[in-house]
Amino acid sequence: MGFATDFEQAWKPMSDGINAALLKEQREKNAVLQETAVKALTREKRNWSDPLRVQYSFIASMQGKAPEYVEMFQEALERFQFTEVPMPPLPGKIPYTAGTALAAAVGGFGSSLLPEHSFLPSLVGRVPVVILGTVVFGGIGAGLFRSQWQAKAEESRKDCAKPYMEQLQALHDELLEICRRADQA
Repeated sequence: MGFATDFEQAWKPMSDGINAALLKEQREKNAVLQETAVKALTREKRNWSDPLRVQYSFIASMQGKAPEYVEMFQEALERFQFTEVPMPPLPGKIPYTAGTALAAAVGGFGSSLLPEHSFLPSLVGRVPVVILGTVVFGGIGAGLFRSQWQAKAEESRKDCAKPYMEQLQALHDELLEICRRADQA
């Protein structure tokens, strides 16, 4: 096997590790920060100098057969930096807040329309019934509109890890090209 093929086997765990860290943050925080990408890259870069890792074996193999390319490879790996990617904006909260307020108002208004002699108003009075209707409908509205906002927010940022993985792909391509040149030497 050539260096290019061996590199692909050494690269996959690194790429998968970084991708997993980015997707975890995306899932948990609905955002991916440059700091997370940098930490994941730093952690994965250590594997290239860890004798127990496949990445180290790859470097050792290249060192024995094409030592002049090892330095280029390591320099490209160390030189790589993630650039910050701006996050897409989250949807505005005003329509969802207004919807919650409207649901609360409808609940309060609806409960004020209950006849005076019906069970609840005759038991506790009109004002507590109106307050209760406002709170119940407001709570239901808040739950519904919050879930709608969260769905829109997740949709707007569903691919926020992708730009960082595209940057990592550029590093992959550069390192693969070095390996191909080492194969031809």
